[in-house]
Amino acid sequence: TQLQLEKLGDRAVAGLIEARRHRAEEVARWARRRLDVLGRAIPGEAVQVRDAEALADVLRAYGRVRDPDAARIVVSFANSERAQVREAARQAITLMGEVGTWQLRDAYEDTVGKRAPRDWSWQRLARELFAAYDRLRLSRVHELFEQGRAAEARGDLAEMRRVYDMVLTRSPLFERRGEMAAGYLAYASRFADEDAASAAAALDRAARITEDTALRPRIES
Repeated sequence: TQLQLEKLGDRAVAGLIEARRHRAEEVARWARRRLDVLGRAIPGEAVQVRDAEALADVLRAYGRVRDPDAARIVVSFANSERAQVREAARQAITLMGEVGTWQLRDAYEDTVGKRAPRDWSWQRLARELFAAYDRLRLSRVHELFEQGRAAEARGDLAEMRRVYDMVLTRSPLFERRGEMAAGYLAYASRFADEDAASAAAALDRAARITEDTALRPRIES
């Protein structure tokens, strides 16, 4: 089992976090030792994984075991630019329930600039905090979108592509994403010979976001 876990690397961390709470103490001790060997014994270390899917699994694992020591770190990821990580953090907060109440209160005050009413339940705190995070993130998304449109208008397609990528990373379902497809197509056309892989990636993104039936055949061709 240890050999297989070594092959999994960071993908094994989430399972080991949950195994620390195994009903058999021998298994729980073994899981704690394995996390220590991996350098992932504490929450601050466990979230230092490069793979977004592995990080999402780690956050949900902390939610399932309702670890109070991990609550603050989990809450900090609830406004991640990566949708997969952001959703996992919010799921973990819901799984933690009352365990994360004070961390939610602190995050709400830091974000909104005022204390949450004392009679708010942890559910209300979570809803209000997530809504505040989304408002802030979407305001930044719209700013980036306009920056990308300006870069496209002046012919700076490399800068346009960089900013449009940031928009879709922050908000994959951004309501005006279809308007970026023509820019991605223009980028691919210009850089096809110079950087074929980057051009192909831009075309793939254009194909996924376009809503223009006339533009799609050009992208696919």
